[in-house]
Amino acid sequence: TESGLHLGLGRPGQGAGAFRTSHEQAVAARRVGLLASAPCHAYADVEVICLLGDGDLAREMVRRTLRPLLGGPKDETLRQTALAYLRSGQNFPLAAEELSVHANTVRYRVGRVEELLGGPLADNAMMLEACLRWVELYGEKALG
Repeated sequence: TESGLHLGLGRPGQGAGAFRTSHEQAVAARRVGLLASAPCHAYADVEVICLLGDGDLAREMVRRTLRPLLGGPKDETLRQTALAYLRSGQNFPLAAEELSVHANTVRYRVGRVEELLGGPLADNAMMLEACLRWVELYGEKALG
């Protein structure tokens, strides 16, 4: 951020090893925040991204998985819609509420994403959500 301060928050825990584990999580969340130019991240919100990392293999996986959804403003809208849909448990009304659009708009956009990706989002939901979250945090420019 402008102040140069960045904060990462680990998960709370109990027991002798919990402090160390929480510290390691906080360091990982802070690292994501530095790369994503965000001032603060809770590990619970970025755990999957921390585990994926930001190396060449992660970038290649994201590019390979999301290739048809990379490149322009319309693609960003489709990515945001797909991510909201997956985060909502593949629930059109909940995703629509998160995006402040009508459920039919989400249905249309999800259908478009499925056309571009060549199949139902449900077939690869975990991988898609991880890749979409990666792009959401790091941005498309981080793909190189």
